[in-house]
Amino acid sequence: MKSWLPVAVLLCAVACAGPLTGPTTFQLAYYPSAGAAPPAVPACSGPIAVTVTDARKGPTEAGRRFEENKPTIDYPIQMTGDPAAFVKAALEANLKRAGNPGPGPVTSTLAVALLSIRLEEKTYHNAEFSGAIGLDVTISSANSASPCWKGQLTGTGTNYGKAGNPENYQQTLNRALERATLELLAQGGVQDALCGKCTSR
Repeated sequence: MKSWLPVAVLLCAVACAGPLTGPTTFQLAYYPSAGAAPPAVPACSGPIAVTVTDARKGPTEAGRRFEENKPTIDYPIQMTGDPAAFVKAALEANLKRAGNPGPGPVTSTLAVALLSIRLEEKTYHNAEFSGAIGLDVTISSANSASPCWKGQLTGTGTNYGKAGNPENYQQTLNRALERATLELLAQGGVQDALCGKCTSR
């Protein structure tokens, strides 16, 4: 029986691994992870409305995948779904975790342009994933004719698991969006802008 053990381990490794090469496609889907909660919206903030547009030229392009021992040969990762709706759902969910809608009287609009999505998958038996999402953010208040805050943010995420698994792509991008929200709310100028103190940079 012991003589079969190496063969069984090898068969399991092959069967449990996903496709290591070739193009792949996944469906965009946001669901919260168990990561750290973003900083709370300030008590003086009122409701925050979120709008998102996709400013990228290739709406289905997500990144590339390659074998660890053949890094110069890569394959495209494509995505389906509405990228703007995906980013909007993520931002709204994370702002809700942070306390939106706030009790204050000032209503703010968070206008976001999706500048970039980048996924990389390095495969072996399993795969290492890395991702980044670039956002251009403008915060406006109903009581100001000019934007209260402008800035660009990049959120990053990593993951490890089965190669070619759509859920691993989703998790990687979800983590990137959560970190972008955390970075956004950690900035003092944003906290002021959500309370109607308009000092755009």
